[in-house]
Amino acid sequence: MRGDRGFFYMSELDVGLKFVKYFEVLFNEKIPDSQTRRDVLLRSAKLTAREALARRIVDHVADGIEGTVEEATRLAEEVAATVSNGAKLVEKRKLMLPETWRHVSTGSGSKL
Repeated sequence: MRGDRGFFYMSELDVGLKFVKYFEVLFNEKIPDSQTRRDVLLRSAKLTAREALARRIVDHVADGIEGTVEEATRLAEEVAATVSNGAKLVEKRKLMLPETWRHVSTGSGSKL
């Protein structure tokens, strides 16, 4: 995430959009800390890049445009070096987020 301008904010909540079930599951898998989920979902917290990093919502914060591009490129190359094709990457992602994949693959997308 770009450190000087990036932020994490669920503006969809403020305008009343409803989320499909798999998004709820993904949100819970990606943000396991209940206090962070409460702050984001119930309090509409707008977190700076540094706050998002501290709360483990993002893995990296970079400085400026150039730093963000460099970090994104480095991470992409790192992942590409471990995966020989896209299908293998998909399988790894399924293992990382099993409940999300179960909801997406079965089409259980009822709105919350």
